[in-house]
Amino acid sequence: MNRTQKTVEIAESDAWKLYLLLEEMNRFLHQPENYPSARELGEWLDGGVYEQLRVAYYDVAGRWFDVDDETGCVIGPDGELHGGS
Repeated sequence: MNRTQKTVEIAESDAWKLYLLLEEMNRFLHQPENYPSARELGEWLDGGVYEQLRVAYYDVAGRWFDVDDETGCVIGPDGELHGGS
């Protein structure tokens, strides 16, 4: 299914939240030889990165796409369904 590509507006504050999340993930996972230990990973997760990810996924990016009424899945640009209940 090909849909016409649309432009999605994003508030600067939402764009900034995504930028900060991507910056943190890039820093943390930058080089495979520097991947953290299980302890460091736990500290990273406890430091609030999951909350950043949750906000970016549900509250920011989740508003960019339509949702299928029957499945609750997000409808991607080519009609593919993701997530849902």
